[in-house]
This record gives sequence, structure tokens and C-alpha cells, in this order.
Amino acid sequence: KTEILNFDNYVFNLTDTQKKDNGFQWKPKERYIDELINPEEGVGEKNLSKYRAELHQRFTYPLLPIMFSLIALSCILKGDFSRRGNSSNIITAIFFATLFLVITTVIYDLIESSPKYIPCLYINFALFFGAGLYILKSNYRR
Repeated sequence: KTEILNFDNYVFNLTDTQKKDNGFQWKPKERYIDELINPEEGVGEKNLSKYRAELHQRFTYPLLPIMFSLIALSCILKGDFSRRGNSSNIITAIFFATLFLVITTVIYDLIESSPKYIPCLYINFALFFGAGLYILKSNYRR
């Protein structure tokens, strides 16, 4: 039985692996922020809009947990507490958090189509943030 083959020389053809693929491009999600802000020459308009959308997503993603926490606090701490529970406040918090997330996702998609929707993203964050702070302040008791 011959199960092991021994060779005197091991020859590998490395010419196929040394070829460079000039058509390769990194996806916008794989790029650094500096590359998104200053894209290289020859990037098409479609890729530029994807870069723009990815850049604004990276700026606003860290704000999402803060917004969800504020929405939850403002809805759950609203009104009086009772022994019967506050299920209506929890349902309200879930509704507004879902509404905020859907609006934000739609705006992310719109930014890829046109840069004129960029202010809508930040207005959405400001409106929900302001409303949450207003509700928290109006329910503040000493």
C-alpha cells in the first residue's frame, strides 16, 4: 500500500496568484471615514451617493441607542403609576421607537438617491429628541 507520496521537489506555479485585479473596489461599508469623505478620482455618481449615505449612517448610528432610551423613558415615565400596570405606556414606547426606526431607515435609503434628503435625517433626530425631552420635563415632579 502506498498512502504517502514523497517528492524530491515541490513545484508551485505562482504566476496566477501574482496577477492584479484592477476592477476590484472596496464596498462603502468597508472603507475608512477618511476614504468616504475624500473619495478617489473616477468614482461614479452611484458610488458617491453610497459613500454619502454610509458616511451619514456612521455619524448617526451611535445616536440610535440614546434616542431609543429617551423614547422609552419619556413614554414609560409619563402619567401615573398604578398597581394594575403600565402596559399602555410600554406599547406607546414600542410604537414610537418603531416609528423612529422606520423613518430613519427610509431616510437612509432616500439619501442614496439624492443628497437633498440629508437634512431630513438630522431633523428626524432633533424632533424625536426634542419631543422626548419635552415630555420628560413636563412630567417632572419634585
